[in-house]
Amino acid sequence: MNKYFKILAWLAGAFCLALVAVIIAVQIYFPQEKRRKMALDLLTQRLHREVQLDSVSLAWSGVKINGLSVSELPDFSKGTMFKTDSVHVTFRLLPLLEKKIEIGKVSVDGLALNVLRDAKGQFNFSDLMASSAAPSAAGQPSAKAETAAPSGLSVTVSRFSLEDSSLVMKDEAIGYTASLSDVNLQADNIALDKPFDLSLSMKADYKSKPFSAALPLEAELSFNPASGDMSKMSADIKKLKLALGKLNASVAGKVSDMSNPSGSLTLKTEPVNSSDLKAFLPQLPGNIPLPAMALSSDFAMGGGYSSITLKNAKIKAGPVSASASGQASWNGPLAYSFNAELDSSLPAFSTDLLAAFSKSVPAGIKVPETSLKASASVTPSAIEVKNFAFKAGKTIQASGKAFASQQNAKWSAKASFSTGQADLSETAEIMPDLKQYAPEGTASASVDVTYSPTALNYSGTASLKKVGGKFMNYVMKGLDGSVAFTDSSIKAQGLRGSVNKADFTAMLSSTYSLAQKTATVNADLDVGEVDINSFMPPAALVAAGGASAGKGAAPAAKPAPIDFTLNLDLNAKAKRMFYPNFEAKETKLACSIRNMNPSALGRMNGNASFSINGGAFQDLAALGQRSTIARMLLFPITVLQKASRLVKINLFPNFDNVNYKSIEGKYRIVNGVVNIEKSQLLSDIADVDSTGNLNLPTEAIDMKITAKISAISTKGAPLTVPMTVSGTMSNPKTSVSVVELAKTEAAKTVVKEGVQNLLKGLFK
Repeated sequence: MNKYFKILAWLAGAFCLALVAVIIAVQIYFPQEKRRKMALDLLTQRLHREVQLDSVSLAWSGVKINGLSVSELPDFSKGTMFKTDSVHVTFRLLPLLEKKIEIGKVSVDGLALNVLRDAKGQFNFSDLMASSAAPSAAGQPSAKAETAAPSGLSVTVSRFSLEDSSLVMKDEAIGYTASLSDVNLQADNIALDKPFDLSLSMKADYKSKPFSAALPLEAELSFNPASGDMSKMSADIKKLKLALGKLNASVAGKVSDMSNPSGSLTLKTEPVNSSDLKAFLPQLPGNIPLPAMALSSDFAMGGGYSSITLKNAKIKAGPVSASASGQASWNGPLAYSFNAELDSSLPAFSTDLLAAFSKSVPAGIKVPETSLKASASVTPSAIEVKNFAFKAGKTIQASGKAFASQQNAKWSAKASFSTGQADLSETAEIMPDLKQYAPEGTASASVDVTYSPTALNYSGTASLKKVGGKFMNYVMKGLDGSVAFTDSSIKAQGLRGSVNKADFTAMLSSTYSLAQKTATVNADLDVGEVDINSFMPPAALVAAGGASAGKGAAPAAKPAPIDFTLNLDLNAKAKRMFYPNFEAKETKLACSIRNMNPSALGRMNGNASFSINGGAFQDLAALGQRSTIARMLLFPITVLQKASRLVKINLFPNFDNVNYKSIEGKYRIVNGVVNIEKSQLLSDIADVDSTGNLNLPTEAIDMKITAKISAISTKGAPLTVPMTVSGTMSNPKTSVSVVELAKTEAAKTVVKEGVQNLLKGLFK
């Protein structure tokens, strides 16, 4: 840019001094057409370019030139470097006797100037500079000496005006194009050695690879030309207004040393909606109100206007304050390096207002008073958040650091942060929709995260204290413990709490892959007293899932099958479990099952066992209807209950109310088929043993049940009732082996009619 000022200053000085002398002589001795031809010859010789000139009007008080055009080198076939509709200059002759050049008025209309710098760094006016320097090499005065004012010579211009003009600057070496249009400039009381005021309005259009913008601009400033010394030139910007789309901004400040400008500036912007900036920043989220902003900074440019250094930059945007320092350059690919400090404090607010502007913002969130402090450094290839501290409300807080880098246009990042002990009930104050879950207790966490174009990984630990909440008919209270987790595993040590008033302690470890839809869980669970009914799905939910919607109504759509595979190793025990139809004292359960998948039951393999040390049961049908697992484990008992209601023999016991000593089961699962190796019930009225197979994919049953009824015995030998069960779990079919039954001594003591009633009545 300093070359632009030098060439313009040189042209203006040479033009003014030479033009006055030439025009006076030409006016006296030559007619209009000859004057025009001589001016053309003179300009062509000096500029080494083709020149066009419509007319030259001379008077003792001034000169007017119409239709002046200067070509690119060598002629107009290469384009036009400079043209103007008219130039009008008025001057006074008598002050020349006192070594004063007093120009009354200089008005330029329709100026169009093209400045080009090619890929080799050569300007389209470089030949003019070279030709002006050539005489100096031969021992003659240099161009600088020719254009500088003679000692004691004073040059003033009462008024200078430039109207309806334009300037195009294209730099192929850097890769940008800037054009100024509708340029109007007015300056009064111009002197080469002291400041003068000027006003300017124009439209600037800037295009480059990193950024493009159109900027209407108005300015009022005081300019000191410093007798043409670029290093001493300065400007006091009193007012500068510009607009980037609908973003209105103003600039004020002081600039010195126009060869490499430095100084201090203040930029202020008015509030704007982010949608109005998407033409310039496409990745900016739309329809978000942005506050007014103020930026002040000391700066210094260098490298021929191709770099800038910022010092003590201060930014204020609504509740956000920041400071920054660093440098940027654009002599080639855009490069920058900045350090920044951020300090923001937001008052409490509701998102209802933002939601009215943007559908992407949910309404109803009560954002508490928040603060954020951070320190960061930024370059084109890396962003480092050296530290940050965040706080929201009374207890929500986090601190940490992060780093992101770019290689081959791909970003990777890593971050680590930790939270304080947050009160979970505060989340319900922020998000009212969470109140229905009644969160309580406190939690803290420490997390490390890494990101690459191919994977997102994280790991960390969490600490839970008196955590609780509710969901549907499940209520958790007083959960304590620690949890270690990664993106593919979780491990919980010393978990202690209660669910639906059932106290428990637990240890849990799991590995999982969400991409492959698999998980392996290893758990130890110790539970106190458990109300089974409180863990059952709500009756209304069961009815909605199984009942018809009504006559004529379309059947409810079946839920999509769950495609997730679970491998489970479980050791659990309960002090007592009870249900309206069932009570179990000390209960133990162990299983090791692989490939549990509701959508692929045929792949399931493993083993399971359980034992119950005493209890009682009544009609278990209700429990079986609400739990498939209970129906499978207690299936032999429910068969006996049904049989006892159908048999019409007084001696046959009623299995609707049974006190039992123990229930045991042992199962082996191969490719979805459950082999019942042992299923035994010992009670005061009967002992029941079951073996056989349950096919989980088809629900097919192939079982043998032997009931030894101690209430019917002969010589100490109980009545033994052998049964077989076939069909399906939802529709079982049972039969009694008459031959085997008849062999028992107890059966021989039963009246013939009673036995027949027994056989006929079973499972009709």
